[in-house]
Amino acid sequence: MDNTFNFKILMKIYIKNRILATLVLLFFIVVSIIYIKITPAKWESIGSITNVNSNEITLIRVKYSDFYHIIDKRLSEKLDGILSDGYFIKEYKLEFNSFNNKKDFFRKYPNLIGGNNIESKVINYSEQFGLLNGKYANTYDISYISESKNLSNETLIKYNKYINDIVIKKIEMQLQSFALYEEKALDFKIKKLKNSARDKINNEIEGIKYALEITISAKIKDPITNFDVKNIFPVEYGSKVLKQQSDILKNFNDLSYLEPELPQLENELLLIDKIKRYNIDNFNAIKFIDNIHTISKNNSNKKTLIMFFGIILGFLFSIMSCLIKESLSKKNEEGNL
Repeated sequence: MDNTFNFKILMKIYIKNRILATLVLLFFIVVSIIYIKITPAKWESIGSITNVNSNEITLIRVKYSDFYHIIDKRLSEKLDGILSDGYFIKEYKLEFNSFNNKKDFFRKYPNLIGGNNIESKVINYSEQFGLLNGKYANTYDISYISESKNLSNETLIKYNKYINDIVIKKIEMQLQSFALYEEKALDFKIKKLKNSARDKINNEIEGIKYALEITISAKIKDPITNFDVKNIFPVEYGSKVLKQQSDILKNFNDLSYLEPELPQLENELLLIDKIKRYNIDNFNAIKFIDNIHTISKNNSNKKTLIMFFGIILGFLFSIMSCLIKESLSKKNEEGNL
């Protein structure tokens, strides 16, 4: 009964001060409309990505197949780790989320920001990128929010390519570093074998030198047949043959005759030099399962919600205004009595 009575009184007060109530309600409705109008439009471009197609990884492996035949097991395992679809997307996520990459990207494409004081806007624009887990395992959603539908789409497309290029170049440099490491190891091994071959030749020349001195002193010019006495120096050949041997060895350059492993190692070194110049520029670090598309962030549902709350608040404040006015009127009347 009391509630009914209070409601009737409230309605009488509201009707009595209906002009004030209407003005307050209109004020909130107008504010809501202005807020909707002045709030800049937001457009979000979204794309879903996953691991790069295994066929692309296979093509890279085929390209570096010769390298696998040269390197040892430890380096081969490292190469396997890099040439895997999981590694590519891991590096993509790392580079995509890099704040420095985002800033460098906008410095490279200032037209995507526009206006003056571009440097002061770089940080704010960089924060509009997003990378979140997708609906399914091993999927991710990349996004960018902008006030322009076209710029939102263009920015995300360009940033994806920018990051893809960084990742591919990074992996390419890692592969080249492996090749450089193997090149240095092969070069060291080849030099070691060549030095060993030269030492053998020099030792042989030195032995012939002493043998030649002995045979000349002993006037042994021709080879001695049936010479069974073991000697440090090959005096049994005679000075004539020893002189010919010495001349031949001094001009002997076929080191592979003494170190048969050299030709294979030198061929591998030439192959490494070729591998160093390989590139994978035309490969992708990720695969799109849902191409980049743009949606509005200021949809009609949100606008309706803002208007709804504006009307509710306007109605509540109009009631409060009426009650406050009525209370002040009663106090004035009581004061005049």
